[in-house]
Amino acid sequence: MAATALAERIFDSSDSETFFSLLVSDFSGKDFTMDDLKSHEGIQEFVATSVKTRKPATKKTSTKKPTKKPLSKDSVERALESPDENRCQARVWAKGFGGQCSKSFVDGGCFCKNHQADVDENDSWWLCKVTEPRPENPVLPSHPDRVHKWRITEDGSDIQKEKKVSVKKEQKEKKVSVKKEQKEKKPSVKELREKCADLGLDVKGKKAELIERIEAHEANPPQPEEETPDQTTEESVEDGAAGVGLLEKDENEYEPVSEKMDEITFEGVIYHMDQEKKVFDQYSNEMIGNWDVDSEEIEFMSEDYEEKHGEYKEDL
Repeated sequence: MAATALAERIFDSSDSETFFSLLVSDFSGKDFTMDDLKSHEGIQEFVATSVKTRKPATKKTSTKKPTKKPLSKDSVERALESPDENRCQARVWAKGFGGQCSKSFVDGGCFCKNHQADVDENDSWWLCKVTEPRPENPVLPSHPDRVHKWRITEDGSDIQKEKKVSVKKEQKEKKVSVKKEQKEKKPSVKELREKCADLGLDVKGKKAELIERIEAHEANPPQPEEETPDQTTEESVEDGAAGVGLLEKDENEYEPVSEKMDEITFEGVIYHMDQEKKVFDQYSNEMIGNWDVDSEEIEFMSEDYEEKHGEYKEDL
């Protein structure tokens, strides 16, 4: 490195000029060594002063945002790839694109462990094998009332999706409609007095007084007459006898989630996953899909579950 460049790297431009002038005046035309420079009082004082006045360089911290891990394969490409005889032969939903399962098949069969278990339970796989024609509007056995719609054709063309009203928007519109209906149906003074008469209340007073009287009555209704012990016992026995064997489990009641669950986070939303990679909603405990190990994403069993996931993301 040249002396000029070295001096400018160590000192400011004004300091380097002073430094060179000092060297020329005291060492020009003379032989000198490093020890001569180190022992020179003027140079040492100059170096010490320059080092003190130098500002330490500030290190810039990186502000790069973490990038989302890309999918291992494009959804359409995966759906259109030729069947691989060395992998599980089950067709997967893959958000409505379809494709072949990425796992290895169990010895002696053509499905992986998870898909073979479903075949054993339902006698068939609801999406068929990848070597068989794709079923149109497939229905999951556990949810026979939900029809699934493919997002692409078998040759990879897009299928136009029917626009559905958001659940939140629908609830909001319904709430506004109810409030509007309640506002329009405000009772008149005549109707309030008739209601007071039916309840056995005083019918005199202004509208606000009548409303207050009715609300007080509804908040603390008169207690019914107590029944005799004999009547109460007979009715209890009859009710008990009639109810024996009639208690049935609500068909919409969800099975409790097993304690052997892992908590996973997909796109910021928390779900539960069992040992077979089945994914459950953390609120309803309902199975909503399977975890794809290769793409690290949930294969939703229906568009309804996928839309519900989108609503969860909006609430984050």
